Amino acid sequence: MTIGRCLLPALVLFNTMSLVAAQTTIRLDFEVYRNGVLVGNPEMSVRAGTAGRLEIAGVGRIAFTPTFRDADSVSIAFDINVSGRHLDPVMVIGRNDRGSANWSSTTGQDVFKLTVNWAP
Repeated sequence: MTIGRCLLPALVLFNTMSLVAAQTTIRLDFEVYRNGVLVGNPEMSVRAGTAGRLEIAGVGRIAFTPTFRDADSVSIAFDINVSGRHLDPVMVIGRNDRGSANWSSTTGQDVFKLTVNWAP
């Protein structure tokens, strides 16, 4: 058996494992605005189906769980607790899409906006 025949299955296995590993991690770019001012711009990578969490000073907690819908879209379930409000939106975004959610504080004094982009 030649070295080429031994290496070919190993390379195929390595490339397949790399592809699977890359597909199970989802990287998201967030922007959080309070009254039109950018207060947070984190980038997070989490495994598909597991929860990630953002804590932004002066805003609150934003938990999210992304899952693959197909090769070109991701569904993100949010659990948002900000300024006395609790929201549970779900966004579906594609590779070139930007999702967003807007809400106001319970007093109406503050307006918040969350945008998210799937960063391949």
